[in-house]
This record gives sequence, C-alpha cells and structure tokens, in this order.
Amino acid sequence: MTRHCLRSLIVLGLAFGFSGAARAEDAPAAGAKADAGMWSEDVAASLKKAAAEKKDVLMDFTGSDWCGWCIKLKTEVFDQADFQKDALAKFVFVEMDFPNKKPQSDAVKAQNAEWQKKFEIQGYPTIMLLDSEGRPFAQTGYQAGGPANYIKSLDGMRAVRIARDEKFAAAEKAAGVEKAKLLDEGLAALKNDELVLKFYGPVMDQISQLDTDGKIKARYASLRKGIEAGKAFQGKMQAILGQAKEDPEGTIKKLQEAAAEDGLPADLKQKALLVASRVCSMGLKDAARAEQLFDAGVAADPASEMTQMLKANKAKFFPKKAAEPKAAEPEQK
Repeated sequence: MTRHCLRSLIVLGLAFGFSGAARAEDAPAAGAKADAGMWSEDVAASLKKAAAEKKDVLMDFTGSDWCGWCIKLKTEVFDQADFQKDALAKFVFVEMDFPNKKPQSDAVKAQNAEWQKKFEIQGYPTIMLLDSEGRPFAQTGYQAGGPANYIKSLDGMRAVRIARDEKFAAAEKAAGVEKAKLLDEGLAALKNDELVLKFYGPVMDQISQLDTDGKIKARYASLRKGIEAGKAFQGKMQAILGQAKEDPEGTIKKLQEAAAEDGLPADLKQKALLVASRVCSMGLKDAARAEQLFDAGVAADPASEMTQMLKANKAKFFPKKAAEPKAAEPEQK
C-alpha cells in the first residue's frame, strides 16, 4: 500500500486495520470457491437488475491482489456457501476493484474511480449498501465472525433501509409540515448524518420547502456545519502528517495539540490521538508510548462504535510478549 493510502486510512481513524491495512500474507488460505456469477463489474446493469429483482446492492471497494483484509473478507465470508445462499436472495453484488496487477479495461477503471470519488472511499475493504436507485443506506467493512455474523450485520443494515422506506411511503400520503416530519424521520432512520448530508440533498430540499417553522431546516444546517468542521479537521491532520516520515516526534506533538483544541468533538479528538499512536508505533517504534496514546484515544470517545472495535482488538494491535521463564532458585541446603 502506498504511503498516501495509509495516511488516508489513519486520518479516518482506521489506522489499526479495519479497512485493509493488513498485509496480504496475513490472509487465510482460500476457502470455498465463490459463485462465478456472483460478482458484476457493471454498476448500471447491477442497479437495473436490483430494481427488477427488488433487491439491494452490495458494492465492495477492494484491492483484490494486495489488500490483506479484503482477501480475508472474501475468503472468510463472500466465498462461503452459507453466505451466498442467504445473501444472493437479498443483494446484487458489485466488485469495485483497485488491483495492483490484475488487468482491467479502461471503462471499468474509469467507472470505479468515479464511484470511489462519489463515495469518498479512503480505505479497503469498504462495503457500501445501496438501494436500486443507487442511494447508499449503510457502510461497513471487514468483520470477524464468518458468514453468520456478517449476514446478521447486513440484515440489521437492511432493516435501516426498510425503516427509511416506510417513512418515505407514509410521507407520500401526507402534506405540509406532517410530510416534512415523516421525511425527516425517514432520514433519521439511517442513523448516519454524514450519509444524509452527502446523498439525500433532494429529500432535504423537499423538507426545507415544507418546513414552515424552520426547526428541521435549522437542524440540518447545524449538521452540515459539523460535517464541514470535521472535513476541515481531517485536512489539518493530513497536512500535519506530511512531515510524519521526516519528523515523527514533531508530528505526534502537533496531533496531540490538535486533539486538545477547545470544543473539538469527541470523535475528532479520538481520531487525532489514534493517528498519533500509529505514528509513534511506526515512526518511533515506541510500543509503550503508542499504547498510551491508543488508550487516550479510546477514552476520548468511550461510547462510540469505533471505541468498541478498538477495545475488542487491542490485543492484536499491541500483542504482549510471553513472559520469560524465571531462573530456577538454587536449592537450600
């Protein structure tokens, strides 16, 4: 993986392996043979098929010949017959591959780059779930636990889309402020404000026109302001990371200073500290200090989903060396 790609992963708080930072050699041996007709490279045809078959779309942004976590996800989940039997009844599968050596047509490369830019994909694997109109309703990546756990997770995400659609359907029968409230409840069902702000502009515009008292519109304006602040902070971290290789100590100090800014949201503080931990681990090879920064990042946003994953996987990030056996005490005469 290039240094630029690794930087992007770190900035998103995924520095510890949730989006493809693993090595290809860490992947398990290949499992069951995948259904040859399971994956498509054609987004337009897949959306059309999803609409005709009343299914959702699972779009896998992957690096099939270099990304260790992508290979793990494929062999542990996607290639397994138990997964295919359930998931093929619910999803049309699209592979958005960014390989190092695998040949691709210029058309596929252009299409994949377009959708990567549209969804602002920063790490691999990233799994986007879309409805048949191409609107994303959930995002995930590698998850341990095999087919059963992954199916359960996907079913939970589809339940979000179903809840959204139920509110949207009710809104079609309503008018005025009541319609605005139902549309707003449909967007709230997604439980992802950034996703809403990026991809549900027409729905928000409709709400704004119907929301005569302006309360809902004001809330979306506040959300948009928060998202923009987050982007600005990520840009700041990227600028700081520009000197990570040459000056890791200075980079860590600047990241800690950024994390200490007044009024900084907890999730951004967490990301800055996790980045600092990663720089400390990779640049200074100081595992003890890196672990301290990691723990500080975890404590910065204790209730977040990322925190739960970090806690569950800490032993993988900071494996403890086995204690050396003590020398035998000399026998007393």
